[in-house]
Amino acid sequence: MRSLKALICRIASKCARTIAVCFVVEDALGRLAPVQLHHFPACEHLNDQFALGLHFAIKEPNIRSSRDGFVIRIESPSDFVRLLPSSPLLANLTFPPPRRLPVIRLSPAQQKDEGNRSFAQRRFAAATDAYSLALDDKDVDDTLRIILLANRAAVLLKLNLFNAALADCTTALPLGPSPSLQLKILYRAATAAYARQQFVDASEHLTNLLQLSPDDLDAQDLYRRTQVRLVEAARGDYDWPFLFARATQVETLDVAEFVSDAFEVKEIAGRGRGIVARRRIEPGELLMVQKPLAMGVPDPKRKSFVVGANLFTETMDPYAVGDLVALLAERIGDDERTRRRVLALHAGDESILVPIGDSTSPGIDISRLEAIATFNAFHTESLAQKSKTLSPSEEAAQNIHAPSSLYDLPSMLNHSCIGNVSYSFLADVFFLRVRLTIQPGDELVDSYVDSLEGLAQRSEKLDKHRFVCQCQLCDYDREDGERAGKERERLASQLEELTDRIHGVQEQDPAPLLPTIRAFIDKIQATYKPSRPNLRPALYSALRLLGATLGTLGKFEEAIQVELRALVALGAEFEGEREAARLVEVPKLGDLNGVLSCLFIASQYQKLQKSDAVRNWIAIARRIERGQAGEAGFEVRYAEWAQKNRLTLRLDEA
Repeated sequence: MRSLKALICRIASKCARTIAVCFVVEDALGRLAPVQLHHFPACEHLNDQFALGLHFAIKEPNIRSSRDGFVIRIESPSDFVRLLPSSPLLANLTFPPPRRLPVIRLSPAQQKDEGNRSFAQRRFAAATDAYSLALDDKDVDDTLRIILLANRAAVLLKLNLFNAALADCTTALPLGPSPSLQLKILYRAATAAYARQQFVDASEHLTNLLQLSPDDLDAQDLYRRTQVRLVEAARGDYDWPFLFARATQVETLDVAEFVSDAFEVKEIAGRGRGIVARRRIEPGELLMVQKPLAMGVPDPKRKSFVVGANLFTETMDPYAVGDLVALLAERIGDDERTRRRVLALHAGDESILVPIGDSTSPGIDISRLEAIATFNAFHTESLAQKSKTLSPSEEAAQNIHAPSSLYDLPSMLNHSCIGNVSYSFLADVFFLRVRLTIQPGDELVDSYVDSLEGLAQRSEKLDKHRFVCQCQLCDYDREDGERAGKERERLASQLEELTDRIHGVQEQDPAPLLPTIRAFIDKIQATYKPSRPNLRPALYSALRLLGATLGTLGKFEEAIQVELRALVALGAEFEGEREAARLVEVPKLGDLNGVLSCLFIASQYQKLQKSDAVRNWIAIARRIERGQAGEAGFEVRYAEWAQKNRLTLRLDEA
């Protein structure tokens, strides 16, 4: 096992942020060197993090040539380690007097006061450093040590460094704090444990606190929320209407994670790790609720950001991906449990990876984190956000500013264009439900791509994940032949142009365009082999366009008939007459598509004043939604569409 090398240095200039955090350091001989620190999370008070005169160690310094000489490039913040005065690495080094600052030696009590002032000013990095310097002093007594630990825990909570905050509380409690300080430490310990989803530990701390101070309102409230979280974690029992409403107001939801016992993670031949059913699982069952390990969120106040070229996928990453990688590096440095959860994720088959347990590796392998983010991060799009139709340029701009989140267990879901599960987001919360009936031993799969696109488009996107899909839909498309696929793509492109034309003449009579739409449908139908089952997604958009046009012309019965054909093209199966149709098989493809088609049919029956049929098709829509985002949020998710089409979604009011 080789030993690590490090450059011991001192900050010699103020910081500036460009594509990296830039500053100058000096060694013990007074030699200066410029530094670029990459992947450091965006934060306020950067010069508090890297204040003049602070000592650091640069692990395995990487010296690069530059136009003006050289620069020390640090890829991971974990390779730039703060050294306190008692560090053995400083024991035999004597630095020259600081160039700009007088040498001021503060006592532990003075450092505590300095930390308190910084905390009051919300300069949390400076406060942490002051408390740490005081704790590092050999002259600090136990009484002051308890105060310093308690204060530093409060700052670490503000910095979301919950593991470190919990460690300080755990250290302080056995030292015999005063009764008033003990209450504060217990509350901070409970808060840190709560944030780490350790609700049993949080409950224990709060129980001890409330025994000492039964009237503490903050503790009572946190205890109540802790008991709710324990129920959520054990049963998957959530107040969904409240969460849907709350998600419109906040970026992160206060919920417990839940994992069903219906599945397990195991190795699958040729597919790596995957999620496999232990028992039969019915549509609509909740399988998991997960909070992100880290989430890169766009900040509208930022005046500049860095967009990265992803060499894995040969595409431009949203700038939140870079923020996500920086946050992951920070979280891993704080929490060994998070470190193992992150580094266990897939990082590409061709990655040259350092074993997780290799303690000789300097810091954190940023390339590995970038690969993990590439192959596992989710573009989080909350159901609580209002959706709208975007132009290609607007969509591209939105994607650059899209939030990006990493979840560990959801990352185990492998791909199939015909997914049997469906995931959704509420604020930062990922939740997964069963879409199609799953048998014991079946793998749980979700589509990484839009299954309504053609085989070539789907394959191109999956190729960036080094994956070739062998699902039933892809097999059918391959059997139809490459020529048929290209013809479908050509017709789909022309259909988009036709759709724009129809929308552009909304004030005119669209009846003359009906033959053109029907001709498109016939041409698309001709690209499918007659023997192919009813899984023909290219037909869906054309049939939807025809149905909507017929509805506009007042031909409601024909519009219903066409929309039913559109649902069948997605793989849905029905029995019985249209008005009282019974859903036998939910659509295998699409997300909102199946529900919106059913609601369209309901709206047409409403115009025909057939209330029983309206209720039936709303009920069918709700059943489909049960296997997607869940029935509880049905009215919220489709309220805007229903209002526009003057349709009541509640069955007791329809």
